[in-house]
Amino acid sequence: MPSHHTSDSPSGRPARAGWTSWLGLRKPQSGPASIPATEPMQRLPGMDGVRLCFWDAFKPIFPPHAMAAQTAGGSLVISWSTQGDPHATYRHATPVVLRFEAELVEMMLRADAEQRRRVAAQQEQVLRAGLVGYDPYATVPNARVVVLG
Repeated sequence: MPSHHTSDSPSGRPARAGWTSWLGLRKPQSGPASIPATEPMQRLPGMDGVRLCFWDAFKPIFPPHAMAAQTAGGSLVISWSTQGDPHATYRHATPVVLRFEAELVEMMLRADAEQRRRVAAQQEQVLRAGLVGYDPYATVPNARVVVLG
């Protein structure tokens, strides 16, 4: 169905402020210090401490209601509800899958809490680069896979 709107998003749908904000057009936070060093590492059901550290570092990139789940293979799958969004074809955004190189996971396991936070914060630029061109509203939703490490 043709639209009379001009398209600023990869999906051809009109761009929205909420869609672009999670891609990093929000005011950036400052490096590793943006992850509070005083907060204890809390474990979510089914998510190990390494993945939790990465999720804590990457949450500000995604919409506030985004959710992450760890797969049996150690990847993180991130998506969020798009219900009520007039631009959405599906009930959830096209998933983003984060895969972790074995060396990165091993380094995180050997690191103390502060080192983990720094490493996770350093990987944010890799994630942002991997999301270039990603469309959460894709009409053929194929997961975006980003390999960290």
